Amino acid sequence: MNILFVSHEDKLFGASKSLINLIDEFRDKHNCIVVTRSVNGDFSKELIKRGVRIIPARYYTWEIQKKSKGLDFRWISHCIFWRLFGRILDKLATRKIKNQLDCKIDIIHTNSGVVDLGLFLKKELGCPLVWHLREFGFEDFGYKPYFKENRFYAEIDKADGIIAISDAIQRKFEQHLSHAKIKRIYNGVDTTNLISNKKYHLENNEKLVLLISGSKISVAKGQKLAIDAVKLLNNKGISNIELRIAGYGDLSEIGIYEIPENIVFLGHVNNMVEQRSDVDIELVCSRCEAFGRVTVEAMLGGIPVIGANTGGTPELIKDSYNGFVFQYGDPEDLADKILFFYNHREKIKIMGRNAQEYAIENFLIGRCAKEVEEFYDELLQRS
Repeated sequence: MNILFVSHEDKLFGASKSLINLIDEFRDKHNCIVVTRSVNGDFSKELIKRGVRIIPARYYTWEIQKKSKGLDFRWISHCIFWRLFGRILDKLATRKIKNQLDCKIDIIHTNSGVVDLGLFLKKELGCPLVWHLREFGFEDFGYKPYFKENRFYAEIDKADGIIAISDAIQRKFEQHLSHAKIKRIYNGVDTTNLISNKKYHLENNEKLVLLISGSKISVAKGQKLAIDAVKLLNNKGISNIELRIAGYGDLSEIGIYEIPENIVFLGHVNNMVEQRSDVDIELVCSRCEAFGRVTVEAMLGGIPVIGANTGGTPELIKDSYNGFVFQYGDPEDLADKILFFYNHREKIKIMGRNAQEYAIENFLIGRCAKEVEEFYDELLQRS
């Protein structure tokens, strides 16, 4: 099968990592070609390293983050550019891609809801389009399309098949799209995230090590919520803990300029498996995770997760079995969940083992790839 993937970002954030994992599973039996917006980003470099063919082209997102409810001049300027030039450039990109293809494409697979180039390619190449919805849009990242929402959903509904990465994503989009087209397929994570010789800090005199990791420092990822919870514990005299924060950016972006000694900002971390080797608890404080790849990566490392009760996170965490769910926006509730592990260290290893077994059973990339492949077959038979 010849599959043409359409990517949307240059950096190796969650959606692109998931696509690379999928391609790794497909490469031995399918011909995978990836359309990219750049050849210089970490995402493209990973594909080139694997010998995957990429076709760079200049195309545009059809939505970006709108930072305020009122006038947002950045959003307005992008909107004007997209309306005047974006459509023309996307059509030119489509022709360029078509001219560089040396095989008949069987399936077009768009990896995100933020680009619509797949619609142009579907029309030009005459083959089915799968649209992989990996984000809520507004609820998680504050994205707003450059036109009315009803048109946004109508355009997505032109896809032949739609993959939602969680029940939460499916519930949102099935209100606006054809139910029969949507299939929920959980993301898959590769086994490189497994940690076998896990170190825990189970003695009361040892520091309890917490980690919050995300693509970048932002209000949406909730690093401030984790910091506030640790500060609350510090104020109660519980300082024998360490919170590590990993992600692109700077804490000043979320209004944090000073942090206590027991909070460590790591910046961007390339090898999260190594970082997680001595972590006891992982925190997922996001405003609204579409799925929660970080949650699964932590679980595969044998780490129980304390996650917010929003988006897809509660689908991954079985409360009191492989972690805890806390009330989003409530640092006191988060602090209470951390305090439970602080006072019951033996539960860390038990829940960590449960987390690893649960993730292996439900969220490995092999299962995900098999379900995606079956979805392709359904669409091809139908078409």
